[in-house]
Amino acid sequence: MTRISGASASDGTRRAGAGVRSLLLVLGAVAACGSARAEEMLASRTTFFSGATSQTIGFEVSGPGVVDVQVVDLGWPDPLQSLSFFASTDTSLLTSDKTGPNTYQFSVMGPGDFYAHIAGVAGASRIAGLPNYGLFGAEVNFTPALVPAPLPAGFSLLATGLVGLVLCGWLRRRSLPSGGEPVSLA
Repeated sequence: MTRISGASASDGTRRAGAGVRSLLLVLGAVAACGSARAEEMLASRTTFFSGATSQTIGFEVSGPGVVDVQVVDLGWPDPLQSLSFFASTDTSLLTSDKTGPNTYQFSVMGPGDFYAHIAGVAGASRIAGLPNYGLFGAEVNFTPALVPAPLPAGFSLLATGLVGLVLCGWLRRRSLPSGGEPVSLA
């Protein structure tokens, strides 16, 4: 019987250590990944108007989370003189934070019906004799709160698989001749 390579038993230990380090690196990378968030568009509207207008967009949310409302002056045919926003429920006004030049955000604690109220005043027309027209767009998005999902079955399945791999490696090494290397019959 002839040895195929001159590797020693300590090489096998080093390879096993490298495999464990690689596994820990992969598991650490998976754990460091952020969780996915599913944003849902609840409404999207574009409104063309003359003079002044107000519009209410009703929407329903399915649970706790954050509502983002973006209201944009589309500047056609002329920029708007003013554009404003506020949110409410059936019974009360909600406080919202302005998170950008045209973006507002408010939190909801549970499911329910909500309303986005938008008011705009058209700017002066650049063409004499034409009425004042304006155009704005509004978009309402909902991001549900993260709710941890228990995965006890997944963790036990992963642990069982890892134990099985270690056991297979141990049995394979145990079945090799005392030199620790596979043999060739050539």
